[in-house]
Amino acid sequence: MKQQAVVSQQQIKCSPYYEIKNLSANIPAGEDRKKGYNDCFCLLFSRKGHLTFEHLGYKVDLFNGLLLADKPGYHFQMHPAIGECTIINFSNSFYQQLVQDLQLDKSFFFSNSSLLSLLLKTNAQLDYLHYQLAFNSGNSQLSTDSLILEIVKIVAAAITQIQPKWQTNSPSQNIHLTAVERSKEYIHQHFQKDFSLFDLAKQSLVSPFHFSRIFKQYTSQAPHQYVTTVRLKHSAMLLKHTKLTIIDVAYQSGFSNADYFSTAFKKWIGLAPANYRLSD
Repeated sequence: MKQQAVVSQQQIKCSPYYEIKNLSANIPAGEDRKKGYNDCFCLLFSRKGHLTFEHLGYKVDLFNGLLLADKPGYHFQMHPAIGECTIINFSNSFYQQLVQDLQLDKSFFFSNSSLLSLLLKTNAQLDYLHYQLAFNSGNSQLSTDSLILEIVKIVAAAITQIQPKWQTNSPSQNIHLTAVERSKEYIHQHFQKDFSLFDLAKQSLVSPFHFSRIFKQYTSQAPHQYVTTVRLKHSAMLLKHTKLTIIDVAYQSGFSNADYFSTAFKKWIGLAPANYRLSD
């Protein structure tokens, strides 16, 4: 029996300024391309597998470690592929305010009317924020708003830098991608706990030596650096949005030593935790 193509979207949260959706696609090889129209500024974060989009002959392959920024007003096609992504659709008023407030109108992306999509690499901070947004359904509206603004701020800072398009054509690359996906999911679910490189490699179903190499290849960070950045980003969110003590923030972020946490935090952001909490 021929497998039927399935493309589904599920709304996670909605506000007057943005809408968050889960997109899941299973388009078997040989199926016709799925057509669509993008009517708003949006960000697509890959979660699993890969998705291939085409506009006027230009193709982008979206997979874990990448995000796609799309401007409004164009038709696109989805090629046969299997994958999942989180979509953040922004209202037109928010989009206009974003460009104005962050002075993006002179950047190469927003000033070029023929450039409608931009593929960017994510990092540990963006991966952390995306995971909190996509998988913590109990977030309050205020918390969700804060996550959205943090994501926009980081993306806007990087959006004027062109990143090369990555390809996933070979079977070995697809195996590597799956291993990195598994390890990232494990990290974002367990970063508050103590685990080893061997634990991550086991979750990824590859050897520890092989795992370290491919993880850095796809994230530009060694596993311990990536985990530390996720923990520091979580601690920064706790400092800004809770009244937990510095010690409790450290422990709830996965640091076993408060002094080490304070030193690492100051090195990372340039301020001691207490001073960061009081900063604007």
